[in-house]
Parts: sequence; structure tokens; C-alpha cells
Amino acid sequence: MFKQVCLLTRRPGMSMEEFKDYYENVHAPLLATMMPQARRYVRRFVQPEGNPLAGSMPEVPFDCLMELWWDSREEFEACMASLGEGDSFQKIYEDEEKIFASHDNPVFSVEEIESPMRGFEDTPALDGLRQCNGEEGILKLVFLLKRKPGMSIEEYHEYYQNRHRLLGEKAMAGAQRYVRRHVVPEKNPITGEAIELPFDTVMEIWWDSRSDWDAMQAEIAENGLGQEIYADEENIFASHDNPVFTVEEADSPMRGW
Repeated sequence: MFKQVCLLTRRPGMSMEEFKDYYENVHAPLLATMMPQARRYVRRFVQPEGNPLAGSMPEVPFDCLMELWWDSREEFEACMASLGEGDSFQKIYEDEEKIFASHDNPVFSVEEIESPMRGFEDTPALDGLRQCNGEEGILKLVFLLKRKPGMSIEEYHEYYQNRHRLLGEKAMAGAQRYVRRHVVPEKNPITGEAIELPFDTVMEIWWDSRSDWDAMQAEIAENGLGQEIYADEENIFASHDNPVFTVEEADSPMRGW
């Protein structure tokens, strides 16, 4: 499978509610009809959270994390070639003027690594926006992580997988899901530009509820594991102040996944 992610920021002067309304009622239907080959098309709107270890609330540099899933890169490239033969790209470009701050939105694919946690079920959010902030139901937490200066991407992946991951699994044994989605920069299909990303990994942790997450935080503060994780961050990340957010998500009725 080929998973393509695009980071989108609303245009200046547009509220988050206006952004979500326009995206779901105008822009998303436009793209969905042009990409019937895609398996999934999901918008994950950002809801900033505090970083639990740093005790800060770093800014999230975008408003929506949009994902397109394809059977293969070849399927994606065939779809883009087809769109390029007509006026589809021009229609998308013109509509982007009404909603996004820029056409130069960062795009990347991912290398995913899952940990064997409790297990999770996930279904498309086809009935409008689905809240995932843990107040009533599932909590989906997303962390944006940047490797420390001087560390190669290979060294970073190796340390994360063989050391830091193990601390996370120990601390979060009650989580539904713990996945690292390592970034592979791609060209924006509309502009043809590859935009540098301010992070190397999109890390996700899913919980049954916010109360489960809060209970885990209290436990690792008491047993010292939180401090151990904080100290280990010095060995791998550029900063402790890594942006964190929950999501409100919506799917388009694509082929299925």
C-alpha cells in the first residue's frame, strides 16, 4: 500500500470552523470525485494538546493532516497522469485559493512500524466529523518528532526501534495502538515541489479514553518511568517540545481499505 500525507493550513482570516465546513462540503467532494481509484481519503483536523513530558504546548504548524491511501504507487501515478490530461488540476488549484494559505503544501509518504499493543479497530468516519479527543470514546494522540542534529536518518530509525520504542511500550501497555510513521518526503502533485518537513516521524498513540491516558501519565510520574523517557529523549530528539494534537476526522466514501 502507498499512503500519501499532505499538511494543510487554512488561509488567513478563515476560522477553524469555516475551514472545516468548506473542506467537508466543497473541497473534499471535489477531490473525491476526481480520485475514484483511491482506497481512502481522510481529513484529520488538528486539535492542539499539551506535551505531557515537557509541560508545554508547542504550536502545530498546520491545521489538517490529510491522507490518501492507494493500492500502490503505480495506482497513484496513473491517477495523477489522468488528472493532468484535462482541467482537473486547474479546478483543484483554483479551489485551493479559497481554503488554503498556500499551494506549496508539504507532502510525504510513510514507513510505518507498529508495536504489538492491545489491538484496535478503526472504521471510516463516513457520517460527518468524528471526534477523537477522548472525552467520549477513543483518544487519538499524534506527536511530531524531529531527530537531534548530527544524527542520520538511519541512526535515528535504529535507535528509535531498538531503544526508545521499548520504553514507550513499557509505559503504554494499556494503549490500543502505538505506531511510528517515519516521513519520506514527496513532491506536491499540484505544484511539483518537494517541501522540507520540520519533523521526521508522526507518532500516534490510541487509547480507549482520555481517562486511561491520564492514568498512565500519573503512573509513570510515580514509578520514575516518565523521567527515564524524558532523559532518553536527549539521545534521539532535537527537543522535548514536540508538538502534540488530537484529531477530529472525516472520511470520503472511497473504494474501502
